Amino acid sequence: MLRTSTKWNFPPNAQIILEGISDKASGFVEVNLKPIDSKTQVSFVLSLKGEGVMAPLVNALISKVVPKVTKEFVENVKNALSTGEL
Repeated sequence: MLRTSTKWNFPPNAQIILEGISDKASGFVEVNLKPIDSKTQVSFVLSLKGEGVMAPLVNALISKVVPKVTKEFVENVKNALSTGEL
């Protein structure tokens, strides 16, 4: 489980700080918005790393899971935007 705190400079960006609660981990998510003509380009950066004795195992899990989950998240957002759900 992760605890978050958010620093807004919205627009054009926000930063969410991630801190492990049940496992030692830390990281951040940066969301950036860039207006282009009548649309908005959205990009984000995710950094998450394990800490402590379990760091090697946690980091191996993160490196396997995060790319897949990130790709699914982006596809879900794109589908929701294209269907008008968002």
